Amino acid sequence: MSTSQSVVSTNVSSLYNTSRIRNVPIQTVLRDIGIADPNIGAELLPEHASFASYSNLGDHPSLLVRLTNNNFTLQLFALNSDSQPISFTFQSPVLPDPFVIPDLSRELHIIACTASGSVYRLVLPPPGYWEDAVGASSNEWQQEHVISSASRESLSSFYVSDTGSAFVGLRDGGIVKLQARRLRQPEPFRQFDRE
Repeated sequence: MSTSQSVVSTNVSSLYNTSRIRNVPIQTVLRDIGIADPNIGAELLPEHASFASYSNLGDHPSLLVRLTNNNFTLQLFALNSDSQPISFTFQSPVLPDPFVIPDLSRELHIIACTASGSVYRLVLPPPGYWEDAVGASSNEWQQEHVISSASRESLSSFYVSDTGSAFVGLRDGGIVKLQARRLRQPEPFRQFDRE
């Protein structure tokens, strides 16, 4: 007997109780960005996504990634596992198209750039991805790189080609390339460097 899968359009709140999604605040080293109010200038209701992406990650749970709350919140839903959804709230809006991919089949990398000029790498281990790492007392699972070569107002887009390379598009047409390297393959990535 063969099995088939269907994609059905539905509201996320019908799949998960969105009020019970665990929220993790992501801190920044930037001290001059102030406390932003996501509701100022919002064109969507806070629970509506301005960006959504589905990733089928092979042996790992398939993920739904959403930007909500006027792009201040990144939500992750493991669609074919028992993992509870989780959201990460940033102090500045996240630029569209955060990157989510397993690295060396050991951990999940989420790479996102904020409008304030910070590139974040959140590294979460399988199988439940976020339950083990986010519950830890340290913040070793998150890294922040501040783009110092471009003004915050000039950032317009973000693209990641793989877990070690990212590109930031500027409003004037310029591009900033960021590269992260490992010294040896099983080691974690070092901080992003501008190239």
